[in-house]
Amino acid sequence: MRKNMIKIVGWFCIPALLAAGCASEKAKPLAERGWIGGEYVAARPSTLWNRWSGEGVACTLPEALQTNRSVAVQITRLNTNSPVALAGLRKDDFILEVNHRPVSGLEAFRRTVDRSQPGTTLAVTAWQDRKLLEYSVLVGREKYKSGGNLHVGLPTVVHRWDLWPDPGFSLVCVGYEPNPGLRHELASRAKPQEVYNEDWKAYLGFIEVSKGEWVTAEEPVTDSAPTK
Repeated sequence: MRKNMIKIVGWFCIPALLAAGCASEKAKPLAERGWIGGEYVAARPSTLWNRWSGEGVACTLPEALQTNRSVAVQITRLNTNSPVALAGLRKDDFILEVNHRPVSGLEAFRRTVDRSQPGTTLAVTAWQDRKLLEYSVLVGREKYKSGGNLHVGLPTVVHRWDLWPDPGFSLVCVGYEPNPGLRHELASRAKPQEVYNEDWKAYLGFIEVSKGEWVTAEEPVTDSAPTK
């Protein structure tokens, strides 16, 4: 009886500890980074490998670009008052270069934007209406805090069986799924006061834990600093 009681207490304590850890991360102070708006995917040629690559990859790279490029970043969603839209880019455009350097993937593109100082400008080369066009995007400011989520549910109805070729793995009851750089726009969510973007999530049985960031504000910058 005593051993059974220990097991029961353990099963209740583990989720409680995980929830406490996530709550402490959500209590961290706000941090800032560069922001230009928009939601994106990595656009690649239509191959069997790319079609099985999971979230964050679309087989939409135009044939006209495939002779000298293997990847671009495609805009999938764009609010009209975001810095990217104000610069002249549109939904479904393909971003090929940032600061005169070819994009190598969605995560690298995110890092470049994140590290940009609010108020500076990014030189962006994009494919729009079958033309290469140059844009200057004024970097805004995004405020966020580190956090996490804990979910408890039925393991057999939440996740799919998916072993390959994603960077993570899924066996219905156990799995790990990294985020390839996907983020949601704050203004496009149902509750605009904050939005949660996962860095990764892992699950075992009926417990799912994720680590990510809670975005609380996205602000355009009106006064431009000298171009980077």
